[in-house]
Amino acid sequence: MADSSTISAATTRQPAASSSLSQVTTDAEKLAFIEEVTTNVDAVQERVLAVDRAASALLRPRGAAVADYTSRACVETAPGHYVIYWELEGFTITAAAKDVLDRCCLEMEEALGSVYRQSRVADGSVGPLEIRVVRPGTFEELADYAVSRGASVGQYKVPRCVTAPPDIDLLDSRVVSNHFSPALPHWVPRQQFQ
Repeated sequence: MADSSTISAATTRQPAASSSLSQVTTDAEKLAFIEEVTTNVDAVQERVLAVDRAASALLRPRGAAVADYTSRACVETAPGHYVIYWELEGFTITAAAKDVLDRCCLEMEEALGSVYRQSRVADGSVGPLEIRVVRPGTFEELADYAVSRGASVGQYKVPRCVTAPPDIDLLDSRVVSNHFSPALPHWVPRQQFQ
């Protein structure tokens, strides 16, 4: 996570030209998005429940399961979006399976809170949720890497939100397929009473 000096530098930099101003805005938006998804415990819990909902609805009837998962905020694209890394059991990636995984993305988005869905539908400030399926054994490798950096073998748990670049690099190097939400999640603006 960015420290306060990084946030301050990104938001108070004096632009030399209008293109610099848009870059400052983009940097500030990226930092705000990262902070939102990595420090908001409720948002992380929502993602945990969303993964379970998608797996129950679409994978279990096909004899498949999510062996393990983690997530992160992707700000390499604009707008930023959630990336969910899945290691699957009992599931082979075929053309038909790709459609199922795309629908899993939408199922997860439907399970996320109304603030997320508003950001996705009305504001356009969050891009489509992405599932990155990783090869079997990836989360064991992530655990081994954490232990090599000093984590306790007996107490290590897969983080539900990764932020460290080496962890992200390890996960990204083991991706076997990418899937995006094929549609916008359902969202209805609240009615205002007068």
